[in-house]
Amino acid sequence: MRDMRTHGWLGEPPSSDDEAVARIVAAADRCVQQRGGHTTIADVATELGVSRATVYRYFPSTTALLRAAAAEGTRR
Repeated sequence: MRDMRTHGWLGEPPSSDDEAVARIVAAADRCVQQRGGHTTIADVATELGVSRATVYRYFPSTTALLRAAAAEGTRR
C-alpha cells in the first residue's frame, strides 16, 4: 500500500507541515485566479496531485482555505 504523503504531491512530498500548508495555499491562489469564487477543495487537491482528505488534514473547510489564501495574498 502506498502512503499518500509520498505518492501524492505530484511526486514531490513536502518536507514539513509548514511546507504543505504553504503549497496548499499557493495552489488555492492559482485555482482562484483560474476559477474565481467557485474554487473548491477538490480543485486545489487536483492542482496538487493529492486527495481531498489531504487538503482537509490542513484546512477544515473551503472557507478556511480561501481565507488563508486571501490573507497570504494581502501579505505579498
